[in-house]
Amino acid sequence: MTLDRVDCRQPDRLSIYNYAHMPTLFKPQRRIHEEICPHPGEAGYFESGSKQADGCRLCVYRHGSLRQAEDELAVAQRQGRLHRNFQGYSTHSDCDLVALACSGHRKIGPTYSQNYRDLDSYYDALDHDQLPIMRRMELNADDLVRRAIIQL
Repeated sequence: MTLDRVDCRQPDRLSIYNYAHMPTLFKPQRRIHEEICPHPGEAGYFESGSKQADGCRLCVYRHGSLRQAEDELAVAQRQGRLHRNFQGYSTHSDCDLVALACSGHRKIGPTYSQNYRDLDSYYDALDHDQLPIMRRMELNADDLVRRAIIQL
């Protein structure tokens, strides 16, 4: 099984995400027939990963992430210091996140932004001494309150 093959490589941490079939955004996905894709809410690899993890050295962690018992995120979870941001789990509560690649997402203060998805636009912006930002959003006071509540 795939999880057994991954486990034998002894990763410190493994995150498993649902597949998002968006062929209008990602050209390579147009070759994938939608009828073979799992539907939202359908039992899938999270469940099989949870069952399989008993035989692996990785333990099931929230939302499909697998980790070792002494991993820094596992320790932070036991100590009540685990935080969630839009990129996943962290041992730091409210830190800025910087994006350095195509389609990368950043959070700096009250703003979120995303880099260009395609290399040509990304490199063109850099060649013109500009950040390769495709879209940017600044949070208003209501947004900041909602973000604080969600991250509790």
